[in-house]
Amino acid sequence: MSYEIYSDESGNGENRFRSVGTLSGKTVDIESLKNSLSQIITSYKLGHCEYKDLDSCSRVDCAKEIFDITLNFVLSGLVKVIVLTWDTHDSRHKINDRDDNKNLGRMYYNIFKQTSKIWEQSSLDYSFYPDENSALDFIEIIKYIENTDISKQQNQAKNIFGEKYLKKFPKIKNHKQISSSKDPIIQIVDILTGISRLNHEEFDLFINWAEDEKQKTNIHLSFFSERTNFQISKRKSFKYEIIKYFNEKFKKNKMQISLNTHKCFFSNKPSCGLWFWTYKSQGDYDKAPIRVFQK
Repeated sequence: MSYEIYSDESGNGENRFRSVGTLSGKTVDIESLKNSLSQIITSYKLGHCEYKDLDSCSRVDCAKEIFDITLNFVLSGLVKVIVLTWDTHDSRHKINDRDDNKNLGRMYYNIFKQTSKIWEQSSLDYSFYPDENSALDFIEIIKYIENTDISKQQNQAKNIFGEKYLKKFPKIKNHKQISSSKDPIIQIVDILTGISRLNHEEFDLFINWAEDEKQKTNIHLSFFSERTNFQISKRKSFKYEIIKYFNEKFKKNKMQISLNTHKCFFSNKPSCGLWFWTYKSQGDYDKAPIRVFQK
């Protein structure tokens, strides 16, 4: 059976938090979702809808609609989404000469492993379509995935990435980097990863904005309460509006995705089909890779 994985990333070496996300599903379901998303984007007379462009009411409305369609596919079990975010200031990453590209590769490896698990299959073949702006050598990552000889390593607890072996890793039969601006599937992954990174970085600011918005819309509260006088750019407020909208949808659909408890979107289990995963070190052995300098 043919499956596809689409991916995108958010953040760079200057950001404390970084995210990578994937959307996967059967080819026929991916094509159906892609057509639906394209129709919505076209109806807004937009060429694309990406996280960095959420700077107007129409683009925010478009983002909400393509999210709604994607969420319907998720809740129907047709596609699955993983958004993995990590803190470069934690004990795993706060080391000298950290190699961010190699670390990003390890995060992709973790997502591939979990993608195979959440589809509850041990021998699926995938086509893999990451955003073309990634700096990674995906061929090297694919080698790590496909060349792990499970049958000869059953008694070995961990592989080179410090991860437990699966019974079988997915086979990547096709691989091509594509432009996010030309593919609506990558665009919704781009929005989800961008929003995940943002709510990790700016949770407290978002809460202040949300309280200020609540006061603005509640005349009684505005009259009797001291205004917070919270100042934020219009561009940033559009992105906070998306966080608020996502949170309302998760609650409405009882998806067990929390925001306030962990000060970020967080899911304990991927069972709802949309997994916001904050990476934590698996032990003392689990450290980010470091750069190797040739003498």
